[in-house]
Amino acid sequence: ITETEAETLQWANIPLLEEMEHWRAYMEAKGLHKNTVSTRCHYVETILNELRFRRWADVSKTKIEQWLLDKVNREGMGHRTHNAYVAACVAFGNWGIKQTRIMKNPFKGIEKKSEKVDRRRIRKAFTPSEAARLIDAALMRPVNERLTNRGSKATLSAKTLDTLQWLGITRAMGYRVLFGTGLRYSEMRSITIGQCSLESNPPFITLAAKDEKNRQGAEIVLQAELARDMASYIRERVRRLTSDYRHIPINGVYDAPVFNLPLSLKKVFDADLKAAGISKRDDKGRTFDVHCTRH
Repeated sequence: ITETEAETLQWANIPLLEEMEHWRAYMEAKGLHKNTVSTRCHYVETILNELRFRRWADVSKTKIEQWLLDKVNREGMGHRTHNAYVAACVAFGNWGIKQTRIMKNPFKGIEKKSEKVDRRRIRKAFTPSEAARLIDAALMRPVNERLTNRGSKATLSAKTLDTLQWLGITRAMGYRVLFGTGLRYSEMRSITIGQCSLESNPPFITLAAKDEKNRQGAEIVLQAELARDMASYIRERVRRLTSDYRHIPINGVYDAPVFNLPLSLKKVFDADLKAAGISKRDDKGRTFDVHCTRH
């Protein structure tokens, strides 16, 4: 046997789940987005456990293809999800070859399905009117919802009212930045105060490479009106971060996120749509989600 074949033999009995931990560390060291890493690992681990593949030699392309076919035909798995499973497995196999764990990728050649013929969700673009209504609803909803408590009028303290108003301002400004830049929601959440150059000509936001999907980084130019309003918002954000005996050093302020928003905006977004009188799904079956703010 060749020297390379001899080297792969020493990995023949290493458990695949243990190999997956090495693969995860490899992807993290390579700088892949944490969502990409966790999703890939989830897909591969699911197949390994479902089909009881313990070692590289156990992997059977035929069994995987049959498992995926059953998922599509019997359980209604979408073609996009099917292809994501295939892509994750192929990536795992390619890593195995690169690390001389195996000589041949056992996942290579699994057929992908056409995503165009099985689109589970067709996104709808916002009209300017709908975008404006969503922003207004986000601005007013926190206060309006708390002013009524199970149908009866509520009395709010000045501090509570201020907190709710600021929450509305934050959400509304977040939507404005999404609409005005085309950023993904996760990218917008990653922006810190120090990454905003709003006094320059033209004003722009610096998106760090580690927070961008394609890992290249970018400078996002802002329209003048949005830049002015965002500068005003940030001044108030800084004031709130440094007041009330919060002794945050200046570099701490620069590193603070511009928008203190949850990891997922789905529930908030759906509630804002409802408050704005916008249907989540139109008569053509197209739907609104947070990603639609890019269109």
